[in-house]
Amino acid sequence: MGKTRDFKNLTYSSIEFIVNPLITILITPLLLKMLGAEFYGSWILMGSLVAILSVTNLGVSSSVVKFGSAYLETQDYLSFNRVLRFTMALCLLIGVGTTVLLYLLGPSLLFLFQNVTGETGEQIVAATRVLGAVVGVKIISSVFAAVCMAHHRYDVLNKTNMLVNVVTNLMSVVLVYFGFKLLGLVVLMLLMSVGAAGFQYMIGRRLSPELNYTPRWDREASRTVLGYGMYSWLQVISSVIYTQMDRVIISSILGPAALGIYSVCMQLAAKLHEIPAAAGAFLFPKFSSLRESGNMEELKKVYIFANKIVILAVTALSVPMFLYAESILTVWISPEFAAEAFTLLRLLIVGVASGTVAIVAFYYLNGTEYVKLNTGINFGTSAATLLGSLLLVPLLGIPGAAFSRMLGFPIGVGARVFIEFRLMGLKLKLLLGTLIPPVCLFLLSGLWVFWTGGPSAGTLISLLLQLAAAGTVVLILIGVLLFGMDILSLRIGRLRKREREEAV
Repeated sequence: MGKTRDFKNLTYSSIEFIVNPLITILITPLLLKMLGAEFYGSWILMGSLVAILSVTNLGVSSSVVKFGSAYLETQDYLSFNRVLRFTMALCLLIGVGTTVLLYLLGPSLLFLFQNVTGETGEQIVAATRVLGAVVGVKIISSVFAAVCMAHHRYDVLNKTNMLVNVVTNLMSVVLVYFGFKLLGLVVLMLLMSVGAAGFQYMIGRRLSPELNYTPRWDREASRTVLGYGMYSWLQVISSVIYTQMDRVIISSILGPAALGIYSVCMQLAAKLHEIPAAAGAFLFPKFSSLRESGNMEELKKVYIFANKIVILAVTALSVPMFLYAESILTVWISPEFAAEAFTLLRLLIVGVASGTVAIVAFYYLNGTEYVKLNTGINFGTSAATLLGSLLLVPLLGIPGAAFSRMLGFPIGVGARVFIEFRLMGLKLKLLLGTLIPPVCLFLLSGLWVFWTGGPSAGTLISLLLQLAAAGTVVLILIGVLLFGMDILSLRIGRLRKREREEAV
């Protein structure tokens, strides 16, 4: 049952992060054309503000996942309810407070939108007042989602997220077509957030009818929730800094129009991290359960296999995107946009891909009681990225944000060194085996692009076929390098065992 659940979680996580990018790819050119760069960049920043302000939940929903998963193993619903009810009380308080505060402070956020015109400014003020309600709903719904995660039902969440994303994106195009702008889009976001929260609540009730969601302040439960959740919250803050603050910096220094260009490229590049991170989210409770049961050998096997799969998937996706960056933007947006932004896209691909080196390490450290260390690592990565953006964006413009994303790579490698050397005793085999092949392939791709300009495709069909062919070649090449020796060693071992049996 456990392997079946893991397979379903992985499958639906992967499907979600195939469907969502496809929808984004389809609607981005439409929204960019209908809204214009300034309004589009402002809309993107609205989404970033939701993500940034959602960290006000103090990370307590992760405590529901962590402790709820353990309580369900022993069917200790009394302890689970104490944690759940306190978390509901705290999130309700924070959600309402955030909603009211953002409504009052809406006009004060205009400084984040440099060089906006009068119409855009009016829309921003009205939209930010409603944005507070979106944040409040998401803070409360994070508890409902955490209950599903504690049951290892990531497949349910993935289905919900897919439906909400598809409907939201399609309705966004319809609203913009009929003349609605920022305010209409934020109201739509609020309605979809409420619908998703209600559905997740109903699923949680069906999974465990014994659970009680009635808010209740519990001092003992607060120690449990905040003791773990505080470090998880700091990790969320560092993650938000890493994924969202570059947008805020670009908008506040260069303006929403520049952010619009950056966001279009980042929407593609970010998927290189989002897809494996979301697909591997089930590893957190998996590592936690294996640690609790003392099955350290299986824990090591899962860690090794997961690292290889992540590197394989990221390399097979990123190298073809890097090679065909100009053609992708030409076919997707326009030749004029591609001429302006293809170098930025290549830089972002390298920066984002380098950040995937520690995805599995992140889940491993959180699931095996190294949350404090993981918090420090995440803050180090985010601080390097934030400082890099603050220094490089004024000097280099938009590409400065792309370069800043490469600064966290050494920190990610250091996290893996700690796990694989000190905790697992794997020495250099896994680390070098998963880093050298993709790094060498990127260097060769960079030299090819530098000397020849790289491959090109003029039509959508041609581009898709060439991307598929390049991805397949990379997949086979890196797959052989990552798994070939293991398969060969396994076959040699079986042959030797058979020879010994025949000799006897």
